[in-house]
Amino acid sequence: MIPLPRKVIFGGEMDIYNAVVFDFDGTLLDSYPTGLKRVEILAEQEGFVITPEIRDTMHRSWGQTSVTYLQEVFGVDRERAKILFRRWQRMEITEQPPLIRGAEETLDWLQEEGYLLCMLTSRDRLTVLSLLEHAGLNNHFAHITAHEDTRHHKPDERAFAGVFRELKKHGILKNQCLFVGDTAHDIEAGRNAGIKTLVVETGPYRHGHHLTHPMPEKSIIASVEKLPDWLKSAREIIRTDDE
Repeated sequence: MIPLPRKVIFGGEMDIYNAVVFDFDGTLLDSYPTGLKRVEILAEQEGFVITPEIRDTMHRSWGQTSVTYLQEVFGVDRERAKILFRRWQRMEITEQPPLIRGAEETLDWLQEEGYLLCMLTSRDRLTVLSLLEHAGLNNHFAHITAHEDTRHHKPDERAFAGVFRELKKHGILKNQCLFVGDTAHDIEAGRNAGIKTLVVETGPYRHGHHLTHPMPEKSIIASVEKLPDWLKSAREIIRTDDE
């Protein structure tokens, strides 16, 4: 069933959005603060001193795939970063990050309103599905592109290939798709793919990413909890304009 068109004003033009694509970490999953704490634990275990420069890299590089991120933060080779990442994963098994407050309600609302929901994430599929099942959200997404599903990762526009195939099956064009993320890589990925992008403030955006990747204020929302309000507000603008 193809969702009903949803008109949204952006940049003075009227666009119709029928689908929403979400990043996972920092956007739906409250993993940013817990992730930083786990990086600090890894640093302590390895005898690294977190200097102001390293802490800056921790914020600035967030959004990379996990192994690449650890390489950049600690300046280690890829094999060492893989070992550190496995330790990070074991920490998450014992204490899974919670969802962002209001994420479940937002996804329920979007589903009820008829939006097609997809996900593009750098996490591995098994972990994503486990977290979604634990939260009771495993039936909300029509498509998920996880880390192992593609050789191309954000900000490469080709990372969206699986998402675009899903949209095409439902007769939805990419300019009818809204992408919601939390990092500079998400912003670049959305721009590279030609998709209207919103950025949430529950990830690293206000911790440095806003300096290198400024966004219009109307494209920044406090959290995914505010996405329904953003869409409803846009509808009110259209209704007033039509009258």
